[in-house]
Amino acid sequence: MQNKKEIAYGKEGPMETLNRLSEEETLLLRALKRGDKKCFEQLFRHYYSMLCAYARRFVNLEDAEGVVQEVFATFWEKRESLLITTSLQAYLFRMVYYRILNR
Repeated sequence: MQNKKEIAYGKEGPMETLNRLSEEETLLLRALKRGDKKCFEQLFRHYYSMLCAYARRFVNLEDAEGVVQEVFATFWEKRESLLITTSLQAYLFRMVYYRILNR
């Protein structure tokens, strides 16, 4: 009989489950790598406010918006060579964080 943890998370623990790409994110990334601008727009609309709010914790509003726009521009420019193994959300938040650190 499986224990509750295995039923809820499979054989991996909760962090392993949360820190990997979902099937939906995998399909989205494939479309982005092919240059699908509608998928990019969808991604931008979904995460922009969230990422700005996060960046705002470290810099002023104008700089936060600039950082997030730079992150999305870089994401689009390098979309064909991106290697993302965590969740897409975690990857974008990390991009924002490192962009702020490197300013």
